[in-house]
Amino acid sequence: QTINNLGVSGGSEAVKYYVNLGYTSQQGSYNEEAGNVYKTNAALNRYSFRSNVDIKVAKNVDLSLGLSAIISGTNYPAYDADGVLFYLKLTNPMVMPFKNPDGSNSGATGDLIINPWTRITKSGYTRQSYNTTISNLGLKWNLSSITPGLSVRGLASFDVVDITQNVRTQSPDAFR
Repeated sequence: QTINNLGVSGGSEAVKYYVNLGYTSQQGSYNEEAGNVYKTNAALNRYSFRSNVDIKVAKNVDLSLGLSAIISGTNYPAYDADGVLFYLKLTNPMVMPFKNPDGSNSGATGDLIINPWTRITKSGYTRQSYNTTISNLGLKWNLSSITPGLSVRGLASFDVVDITQNVRTQSPDAFR
């Protein structure tokens, strides 16, 4: 696992800012089949950005702008961990070898004779991308000169979320 963040803040009485850049990488704990042309291990790569700017436009008017974005990509085996654990529970380790002596996948089709290793490494993958952008704009007008403690505040925001998922499955060859 790798988590990196870089944050910078500063400014003056008139303008204040904060910027943060982040990167996260996590790899799963599954072993992968050496000959696969696709990755079946769980993995996450995420990039993030956050920026806040506060501006004193006039003596009694403040403007604030916030921007945030997250771009992430994940990878999984075609079948989730619950399904893999379910088949591990059903499979007697004495029923079939990890792999056949000739290197072919052991097991066959049917609920009680699926090799969990084959299910994880030879059944495909799922890739998901999750991208989100969040923006907000605020304006505060201090009216304490008219009435102590009185102010008017306006807020606007705009968010965009895009989720794309590709699931590629296959039925692996399995021989008893």
